[in-house]
Amino acid sequence: MPVKKEKRSASKKAAKKRFKLSRQSNILLGSFLMLVAILLIISFVSFFFNWKDDASIVENFFLRNAEAKNMARKIGANIGYFFIYKFLGVSSFVFPILLFVSGFVRFFNIKNKNVSNFWFWGMINALWGGLFFGFFFKNQPLLGGVTGFELNDFLQAYIGKIGIILLLIFGMISYLVIRLKLTPEQFTKYFLKKKKEINNISESQKTSNQHNFDLSVENTAPTISKHSTIESESANENKTEVPAADATDKDVTVEIEKPIEEEAVIENTSKKLVADFGEFDPTLELADFSFPALDLLKNYEAGTSITINQEELEENKNRIVETLRNYKIGIDQIKATIGPTVTLYEIVPEAGIRIS
Repeated sequence: MPVKKEKRSASKKAAKKRFKLSRQSNILLGSFLMLVAILLIISFVSFFFNWKDDASIVENFFLRNAEAKNMARKIGANIGYFFIYKFLGVSSFVFPILLFVSGFVRFFNIKNKNVSNFWFWGMINALWGGLFFGFFFKNQPLLGGVTGFELNDFLQAYIGKIGIILLLIFGMISYLVIRLKLTPEQFTKYFLKKKKEINNISESQKTSNQHNFDLSVENTAPTISKHSTIESESANENKTEVPAADATDKDVTVEIEKPIEEEAVIENTSKKLVADFGEFDPTLELADFSFPALDLLKNYEAGTSITINQEELEENKNRIVETLRNYKIGIDQIKATIGPTVTLYEIVPEAGIRIS
């Protein structure tokens, strides 16, 4: 028995050496696979835009005069027709990806890369995608392909629609657990972490808002004069006094520099000008000025009624509402205090609006 095992292991090693490609062969094979993958992707993408125009090309492939609109011409039209329409639809994009990765590994001689495992899960994803699109998008054959539609129709005859949905869910869970190594504990830990971060952010925003702003409507209601100027009544309340710096016990030495004595001006120009021309009298040019009479002022006697112009109030109200609406400031209430000369408008913003 040990002799037979040794012979089998020796034969396996000999077979591996026999089928092992040289470095030049791997470069050629890798470049060929990557170029074929690029050709497939170009054919697939172009097929989605030109499949109606190239429908006749598939049947008349050997007619030389027939011209395809696919970017890869007749070959691309037939490749797209086979993979996208007849096979698995959009899920067929998995195959050029698998070919490109396989060619990339061989071209750059990347070791410790399990390509067979990558192909296995790629095929599983392609079948899952064909079944998914064939089940949910029956009227769009380019998404699921004929194979995806037939597979879906076959399974519905045995397990029904509910069974297909459960099968799709089980396939997705299997991929997440086996391939991506995900567990419910990791999901729970991730969501708890995100929830904790959101709570920390909301708490920090609440503390900053409480520290910097007073959101009460009574303190934040601005006043707008007739000239559309807004004054915040809470501006003085929001001012904070800067505390004086704490005195330190350390003695501070003071250096006293002797001031530089300036040279005295011997001649005083101002006194010389006064002596030559005399002092200036500012009332000479206003000798004929007389103060205005009090009759020019309008006398508002006590008890005089103030006239209210309803049209003017309505116009000013609309102007205020429109102006603040441009800044996304909603108004809950406007109060007008009409005086003899100035009308004061007090505005109460809607709840949740912060005025700074």
